[in-house]
Amino acid sequence: MTGAWQPTPGAALTDRELQYLRLMADGHTRDSAARAMGITVGGANHHARHVLIKLSAASMAQAVWKGRRLLTRHPPDDTPTTCPTGCAGDRSAYRQHLRRGETACTASRRANAAHTQQYRQNRSTAA
Repeated sequence: MTGAWQPTPGAALTDRELQYLRLMADGHTRDSAARAMGITVGGANHHARHVLIKLSAASMAQAVWKGRRLLTRHPPDDTPTTCPTGCAGDRSAYRQHLRRGETACTASRRANAAHTQQYRQNRSTAA
């Protein structure tokens, strides 16, 4: 009996794996990424495992870092630039989108990314 198929390190990512990687780069957890993709957490784990193997990464943070060039070459498909819910486009709106299982609007994703960057910068200067 043969083992289950495993992806090859260095192989190209599929569209769904790129979508998962993009969601992780935007700050989603596996649960919220699964909801945003309309799949189960097991499906998200499947994509995560393949992304880690194909990018030869030890963690999802390292995979996002290694995949940053892929993400710029393959821009997001249909993420709205303005929010249909009319949110404020801030970090709290970003978290509300995720709680509802929605794809966050561009304005709230940018606000969350700026907040995260500021937090990391403050944390590194304090250490």
